[in-house]
Amino acid sequence: MVYDVEPSREITGGAWYNEQDLDEDFIEVLHDQCYLFISNKSFASAEEVYHFIKESRVFEADLRLEDIQTVLNTLIFDGLVEDIRDPRGPAFSAKVLYKRARLDLPPNEFTHSPCSICPVFESCAPNGVVNPVVCPYLTAWNALPPQY
Repeated sequence: MVYDVEPSREITGGAWYNEQDLDEDFIEVLHDQCYLFISNKSFASAEEVYHFIKESRVFEADLRLEDIQTVLNTLIFDGLVEDIRDPRGPAFSAKVLYKRARLDLPPNEFTHSPCSICPVFESCAPNGVVNPVVCPYLTAWNALPPQY
């Protein structure tokens, strides 16, 4: 057996796991730190968030830019952050920036539905790859008690 070889991140779960257990506390703190950083700026790129997290030295985990991108995607899915194209760059810039979401609408059934903030809503179809039958967000939302 080779003792000096580390298993790949795909096998170990990468930064999200600690001793084969999902490190929920780590994920929550990282989620909060990314959100606070974006909230305190007009907008930020994934690279800026990554450098902030790395320079803060709060986390000992070996985080990669892809890990921060995953956290930013969960912030988008949770409706806390919006992704926009870089207004500082040339027209049709491909660079993505993140800003705090503005939720100015009064709450109603549609704004509470995960469909209202789903980034692939336009691709959702009953028989499509993205569909409401297998959507984990819609399933969890439907299990909640009604709020009147």
